[in-house]
Amino acid sequence: MKSTKDSLYGTTGFIFSNADNAEMAYNNLRVRGYEEDEISLLMSEATREHAFSGVAPVETVGNTTAENIAIGSGVGGTLGAIAGALLTLGTTAVIPGLGIVVAGPIIGALTGAGAAGATGALIGALTNIGVPEDYAKLYNREIEAGKIILLVNPKNVDEVNYLRDQIVLDFPGTTVNYWNS
Repeated sequence: MKSTKDSLYGTTGFIFSNADNAEMAYNNLRVRGYEEDEISLLMSEATREHAFSGVAPVETVGNTTAENIAIGSGVGGTLGAIAGALLTLGTTAVIPGLGIVVAGPIIGALTGAGAAGATGALIGALTNIGVPEDYAKLYNREIEAGKIILLVNPKNVDEVNYLRDQIVLDFPGTTVNYWNS
C-alpha cells in the first residue's frame, strides 16, 4: 500500500464488526479488480484466531525492531479469502507486544516506521503513512474491541464513490472513513 499521502484518489478505510462482512467485502474488492497486494487488513491476534481458524501460528524471528515482527507462515486448507490472504501474501505479521495482525502492503509501512514495541506505535505508524490521527486512534480502539480494519486506495473516482457508498449499503454495521491527504 502506498502511503495514503501519495494516493491520487485518497484512501478508504472500513471497520467491520463481523468477520463474514469483512470477508464478503474483501471478495467484492477482488472481483472489482483489486489485487491482494492492494488491500490491507488489520485485526487483533484474538480476532484472527477466533474468526479465521486454520490460519497457521506465527513465529518470531530475530531480535531487532524490524526483526521482532512475527511473520505468519503455514499452509491452508479450505479457507476464506481473508484467511487465505493471511497465509499467502507473504506479508502477514504480528506486532509483538501489541497483539495486532497486519496483512497486505501496509506491513512495509508499519515495519518501516518501527511499529513494534511502544504503546501508541500503531497510531504513530498509521499517521506516518497519512492516516488522519483521529482515524488512527479510532482504528486502534476498534482493533482492541475485536473489529477488522480494511484499507484500500481507490483506483478512480467511480471507485471512490462505490467504496464510500455501496459497501456500507451491502454490509450493514460497517463504518467507512475516507480521506485524501
